[in-house]
Amino acid sequence: PVWEAGRPLLAHPGGVLCAAFSQDGRVLASGGADRAARVLSADGRRLVRTLPGHADAVRAVAVSPDGGAVATVNNGPSP
Repeated sequence: PVWEAGRPLLAHPGGVLCAAFSQDGRVLASGGADRAARVLSADGRRLVRTLPGHADAVRAVAVSPDGGAVATVNNGPSP
């Protein structure tokens, strides 16, 4: 999938810092300055799940090949 240039992804207050599509193109994972990761429908219009609790802004996200897991990275300490 390709995100249209100029089309905002309004998933995170403070801005989206990273995003990744699932391999099958059905979901989009995003990370933001709000210390959360989100899983959205591929068009960005439906929130599937919020993954809160990061110690700092989420700087990277990845979706596993089978679409069953999302990995995240932040700059804060690990719990």
